[in-house]
Amino acid sequence: VIPMKLRFPPWAVLLIICLVVGGMLAMVNALTEGPIAQRAVEAANAARYACFPDADSFEEMELAPDSGVDSCYMAMKDGQMVGYVAQATASGFGGPIEIHVGMDLDKTITGVNVGGSKSAETPGLGAKAKDAEFQAQFTGLTIPTQLGNGVDAITGATITSGAVSSGVNEGGYFIQDLISPSVED
Repeated sequence: VIPMKLRFPPWAVLLIICLVVGGMLAMVNALTEGPIAQRAVEAANAARYACFPDADSFEEMELAPDSGVDSCYMAMKDGQMVGYVAQATASGFGGPIEIHVGMDLDKTITGVNVGGSKSAETPGLGAKAKDAEFQAQFTGLTIPTQLGNGVDAITGATITSGAVSSGVNEGGYFIQDLISPSVED
């Protein structure tokens, strides 16, 4: 039995519990933050190499806030630029889908990588956009890509298929403007 002098009010007990639990959560966050960020960098690098397998390195480009793409990298081989890889985000059935598209200097798509950490397409349907077979349809094409014109939609997932095609076009048009800047008045 606790003597009356040592009793804590219920709010003080709750405060102590909240401080201890909050401290533990902060510690776990601090321990996992670095490895999570490192995995995200590794996944982005793997996506770039999947889009431009001939490159041996990539150099990040600075983008204007209204560029229309999330990021863009110059694909380098033996110190020479051989193309670009851009990342665009499209709205699929389940939310945002990150699409990386690689394009050589002849404006031909060298590869596409679909996914991203926030991708939540329907398992068994829209998630098939991550399959190598679906992504390989874009390789060798030029912009604009269209469903039914060299690209077959995923059965039961036309919204996702259209979103991927749209994202490939968005990234591809950005790269085309880098290769051959349009003349504006």
